Order: sequence, then structure tokens, then C-alpha cells
Amino acid sequence: MQKPAAEVEITHDLLRRLLRDQAPAFAEEPIELVAAGWDNEIHRLGAHHAIRLPRRSVAAPLVDNEQRWLPELEPRLPLPIPAPRVVGRPGHGFPWGWSIVPWYAGESIGASPGTVAMAEQLGQFLLALHQPGPVDAPANPFRGGPLHGRNERVQRDLTVHLRGLLPDETLTAIRDRWAALIETAPFTSPPVWIHGDLHPNNVLVANGHLSAVIDFGDITAGDPATDYLMGWMTFDAPERAVFRRTLQADDATWNRGQAWALALSLVFAAQGDDDPGMFSIGQAGIRRVLDDVVA
Repeated sequence: MQKPAAEVEITHDLLRRLLRDQAPAFAEEPIELVAAGWDNEIHRLGAHHAIRLPRRSVAAPLVDNEQRWLPELEPRLPLPIPAPRVVGRPGHGFPWGWSIVPWYAGESIGASPGTVAMAEQLGQFLLALHQPGPVDAPANPFRGGPLHGRNERVQRDLTVHLRGLLPDETLTAIRDRWAALIETAPFTSPPVWIHGDLHPNNVLVANGHLSAVIDFGDITAGDPATDYLMGWMTFDAPERAVFRRTLQADDATWNRGQAWALALSLVFAAQGDDDPGMFSIGQAGIRRVLDDVVA
């Protein structure tokens, strides 16, 4: 499953013209491309900032959501988040909004297992984030909703995208675990703010501790269990127990978190023919879910 092509070519010259027009204080800073994901590109801007731009039209509203909501959330969270310092407008042939955000030191957790200290840090971060969301919180049909809403994508990954990438016995075990988890009692409380895309590539580590949580494009209000997927995508069993204790998660919420972990791990593993790093993260998440028990 390959990454979609960019709909607009983002060149060094384009970035320089946008900066000179809209953010002249940054116009002569060095620019370096550091990441080009499915939806956005990140260019480092000098020593302390980065430019975040959508590379597809589907991602443009996600940048708008970050610009609207992250400045409000930033003061109450115990870890840094990339609240925009400059809100950019379309220009010079670039059709969407863009942002200048802080550059945070550190590397993504990736496929490396997190520590007890990281598990506690992340739990405290989520407790602070998972507060009631406003009625005008961004809608997101893919994150924060009922597990049955993920079933079509899970089945497609199992029958199409993961054939040949994972052994048949593993696919069968995944199908059985998903069938059990999808019947977990649904979330019925008022929706809370959630990150919505809290996977290991969106959590940074420096000097053995979490240094920032990034990429809030999928921010929405919904079931907090959506963000609990980090318990399996990042932490082994002892660290996961600390994560759960910090969150004070009940059985149903914890099981829904395990279901989200399995669903997103499949998405990562399905990119194994295009991105070995993503496959490693997905494979580790699947292994931890299958090795765990349903609460």
C-alpha cells in the first residue's frame, strides 16, 4: 500500500516566497525537508522552527483544525505540542493554509519500546488532554467513534493488504481477537478531546523522556480509548500496566484501546511493501495485542 502522490509540488523557491510575503522575520532562515508523510510535509526552518504544509487537499482542513485549536490546548498540557507561531495563507500558487510551528528536539519512539517513565508521562498527558470537548470540536469520521466503524477497514487490511506480509496463522489470530474486541461495551459518556492519531511516530523522545507530542491533524472529540492504542503500539506489558494505572482505565475503555491498537497496527503493517519502519511498528503492535489478554 503506497503513499499517495502530492497534489502540489512544494519547492524551496515556493517556501522562500511564502516566507518573504507572510513571515519576513523567518524569510532568510535555512530550510530543510525533514519529512513527507501521507498528508503533510515538514521543513525545518532555522534552528527552532518548522514549516508544516499539506501536500494533499484532504489534509488542508486538518491544518486548519490545528491552527484553530492547538493554541487553546497548549497551556493546559504537560508536554509541548506544535501550536502554530505563524498562521500562513494560500499564496504564490500554493492553495492551502500552512503553519510555522516550534521545532522540538528528539526522535520519535518508533519501534523501540517505551520505558516506565515514558508510560507515566504519556498517561499524565492524556489525562490533561481528555477533557470535555466543545460542541464545535472538529468532526472526524475515522477516529474517536464506535469500533464497528473501523470494521470495514480492518477486514480490508486482513484480506487484501496484509496477504503475503503476515503468516496466515497470524491473520487468523488477528481476526479472532478483533471479533472479540469489537463487541466491547461502547463509549456512552460525553465526548472528550482526543489526539486521534497518537501513534509512535507522533511522540518524541529526548534524553530518555518524552519531549513533545506532534501531528494533531486528526484532533477531534470522542472516545478517549482511541488514544490508548499507544499502550500496545509502544509499551511492553510492565510499562503498559503503568500506563493503565496512570490513566485509571476501566475494563471496557481499556479493551476498546486494545481494539484501536490492533486496527492502527494493521494500517502500519499494511505499508510493509513501501516502508519497512512502518511495518516494524505495526508488527510490534500486533504482537503485543495478541500476547495480551482481554480485560
